Amino acid sequence: MQSVPHRLKSILKYFVYWLLFFQVGRLVFFGITKTSASQFSLKVLAQSMLHGIWLDASIAGYFTLFLCLMLLGGLFAPKMFSTIFKGFQWAILAVSCIAIISNAVLYLYWASPLDYNALKYLETPKEAAASINWLYMILPIAIGVGLYWIFNYLYLQLKLHQMHEKPVGNTSYVFQVVMILFFCGFLIIPIRGGIGIVPVNLSKVYFHKEIYPNQAAYNPVWNVLYSFAESGSENNYSFMKDELATEKFNSLFQINNSIKGNESFLKTAQPNVVVIVLESYLAKLVDLKYKGEEVIPNFNALTKSGIYFSNLYASGDRSDKGLVSIFSGYPAMPKSAIVQFPDKFSKLPSIFKDVAAADYSTSFYYGGNLDFANLRSYFISAGVQKIVSDKDLSSLYKRGKWGVHDEFMLAQYADELQKMKQPFFSGLFTLSNHEPFDLPGYYYFGKQNGDEEYMSAARYTDECLGKFLKALKKSNLWKNTLIVMVADHGVNRLGITEMQVADKFHIPMVWTGGVIETPQTVSKICSQTDIPLLILNQCCIKPSQPYKYSNDIEKKGSKPFAMYFFNDGFGLVRQNCTSIFDNVTLKYWTNSCDEYSNGVYGKAYLQLLSKDFTK
Repeated sequence: MQSVPHRLKSILKYFVYWLLFFQVGRLVFFGITKTSASQFSLKVLAQSMLHGIWLDASIAGYFTLFLCLMLLGGLFAPKMFSTIFKGFQWAILAVSCIAIISNAVLYLYWASPLDYNALKYLETPKEAAASINWLYMILPIAIGVGLYWIFNYLYLQLKLHQMHEKPVGNTSYVFQVVMILFFCGFLIIPIRGGIGIVPVNLSKVYFHKEIYPNQAAYNPVWNVLYSFAESGSENNYSFMKDELATEKFNSLFQINNSIKGNESFLKTAQPNVVVIVLESYLAKLVDLKYKGEEVIPNFNALTKSGIYFSNLYASGDRSDKGLVSIFSGYPAMPKSAIVQFPDKFSKLPSIFKDVAAADYSTSFYYGGNLDFANLRSYFISAGVQKIVSDKDLSSLYKRGKWGVHDEFMLAQYADELQKMKQPFFSGLFTLSNHEPFDLPGYYYFGKQNGDEEYMSAARYTDECLGKFLKALKKSNLWKNTLIVMVADHGVNRLGITEMQVADKFHIPMVWTGGVIETPQTVSKICSQTDIPLLILNQCCIKPSQPYKYSNDIEKKGSKPFAMYFFNDGFGLVRQNCTSIFDNVTLKYWTNSCDEYSNGVYGKAYLQLLSKDFTK
């Protein structure tokens, strides 16, 4: 008969086995994200491993609890429960290896850990996979396979899959059942992260002022399960009494009536309007030179000949969030996108509906799959009369992983605009400047690293835009058309390595076309959410429902500010003052204000936004 100590040793060995696995997984994370990891000392990285034990122990406790249950059943049917446990082990080891590799690779692209929101994009797996350069995935996949093989071998060597013989005698049964149940109860301590009232959470592993060492301490399996559990209340934030939050929020939008006058950018009311949403364009690209050459020369020229908004900030960090901000004036959320909730986005204001009420024809074009992230449903709900996506385009067009390349899409778009009933309001979303940057031809700045690929793709889109504008200038449309070019979001490129910094959300917007009154640079701080109201005001069109998150930035007495949101945090940018707040630790990453008042305004904004979202 196998003794009680041997069973308890199996429990202890299995718990330590998983602690070791996740620490090795953290080393894998450091290796794959070596560009970020290299910015920190070995001491800091070691602290990430030490602090990460809290979450590792929690998930190891869950796994070990299952072993305890199998040992309990194995007292009565050892072969059957041994088989069940063997299948469980293979499955969770495979899932855990996939989670570790996916978490590291995702961090390379988004500077954000694997969680429930990232998994939502798997509903359209083709588009989710399109972001990945599979050539660069060979090594991570090989590492994942190796990790699985090593720890499966270790598991077999420890003989944890073998259920022990049945005990002899009723007393032995009772004693061993009691002992195993005792250890089941004991495992609650690591699962909860201690014996306190508050269970373990992400703030438990935070120890550093920079975000990377903290997120390196995350356990990807625990984080995914935790984010699933929190998804029901993921956008429910409360920092103060609602009355105070309302007062602070409203004060952000107050107009100083002592400063008279409005900015007028257009020569004529109700022109044709074309909104070109530029995939992943950072403000850093503007006037940037690489190897002595301008990266986006056509866009740079437009900043001198048109209306350039030099202090515009994206509301979020994903395309689905940016598009809703641009066309509905609705902010991004810290943990999800409103396009995932049809019952909510159907109630949003829409610039498409507002211009249609003023007898505009409306359309939207995208060379990829609009079913990705539920975008087709959003544009249908927004009242777009004509929607064109990849399935509507010629099979002769060259396609990348995301769809039809910009040069072919913009060439057809220039032709399509000629046929539209005027006045029209039309949008187009570019796609070539997106990982994996699979351009149809020459990489202008090379592709030796991610920045060169990014700049080459930006240059490619810029050249396509130049040709598009040249064609439009030759047509009769130009003199009565406003063209708005604005990015959907920023990216972690050109020296930006962290997800929460303001530079990542600083994006360019320029207005051009024959209706521009006087070229100028608008330096006032503003947000993507201000765009629909700004366009409507310039076109003398009254909204059918309020854009309550849009600031009247063309009014000279308006207060300049921009809110942006990242994974469970926000940034509030005002004149010479920025607050970046982390909802996990309830602390500021950055607060350059004289007092914490700026952060209070940001909290008030998020609180009312969350109430609006969850109602």
